[in-house]
Order: sequence, then structure tokens, then C-alpha cells
Amino acid sequence: MPTTCKYTMARVMEQEKKQVLQVIKDMVCHMYGTRKGVTADNFFTSCELANLLLTKNMTVIGMLRKSEPAVPALLLSGNQREVYSGVCGCTNDLTLVSYVPARNKAVILLSSQHHDDM
Repeated sequence: MPTTCKYTMARVMEQEKKQVLQVIKDMVCHMYGTRKGVTADNFFTSCELANLLLTKNMTVIGMLRKSEPAVPALLLSGNQREVYSGVCGCTNDLTLVSYVPARNKAVILLSSQHHDDM
């Protein structure tokens, strides 16, 4: 007899995000305050992680998933931009770069490392 799943996809994704943040925190907690940087792939990189590490005097650089809510629509689409072109966006603490390596493909990079006010 089939059972019903009591978790929605959003709840599962939220739990996954919390687990990913906890893994990173456990790995780098001994480096808090050292001004060192973390390099991560798109599974671990998020704006939430970048902001968390900035509060601990650390930085992060890595690729972002296109499903990250903080990514503006302008940076997502690679089909209207020229191959090998890039578009940058920044806040006070974070820099996003969207690069088009091939037609109809965009790679999004996040960096909290390239700011002088830290």
C-alpha cells in the first residue's frame, strides 16, 4: 500500500540547504577570524553562505546554481548574450559575474573575496 509523502519539495530543499551550511560551518569553524577564503562548487555556494562567512571574517568564491533566489534574471540568460561575454553585478559585500562560455549557456560566479573594505 503506497504511503503519502508528508514533505513538500520546498521543505526538502530547505533542509538540504541547512545541512549544506552546517557542513561548511563544521569544516571551517577552526579558521574563523583568519581572513582566509573558501572555494566551493555550486552545491555549496550560496549568498547565505557568503554572508555567514563574512560575519566570521572569511570569504567565499564559487559557482552559483541558477536556482539561487538572489541571482537577477539579467545574469541567468546566456541565449541573448554574445559568447565569451560577461556581466557583473555587486552589492556592498558580494560580486556576481555571469559568463557565457558557449551559446545558450551562462555560468554564474559569486565572490565575497574581491572587496577592499573587509
